Amino acid sequence: PMTGQYVAEFWRADSVTADDLAESILQTVRRQASVRIIGDLEAPQGYSATVQVESWRSDRPQKQLTSASQGFSLFTIAGNLAVMDTKVELGNYDVSLGRDGALENQIASAIEAETTRILSKR
Repeated sequence: PMTGQYVAEFWRADSVTADDLAESILQTVRRQASVRIIGDLEAPQGYSATVQVESWRSDRPQKQLTSASQGFSLFTIAGNLAVMDTKVELGNYDVSLGRDGALENQIASAIEAETTRILSKR
């Protein structure tokens, strides 16, 4: 899952409605998109695409770093490399908001528009 768009991130487009953006500003929202594209000879484009976007609101307090040793603990040592642990855990602190139909439609429309653009160049 990816953290939702914040008001200053105008280049991102995962908050489709004003309500989505307002919620992302007030509390951390995570969204995860799954796209399945299957060849379909009966479809006009020769494929069918299904998009599913799930959303969660975080109810966990944000981690605060108050010392250098806490900052160092964010990293794990793999051989001689320090690697930042970026694993996002969805669990007891995340509240499911269900599917995000507006974002699903936006992604599906973008796939269709790009496919039409590519096929028109043939």
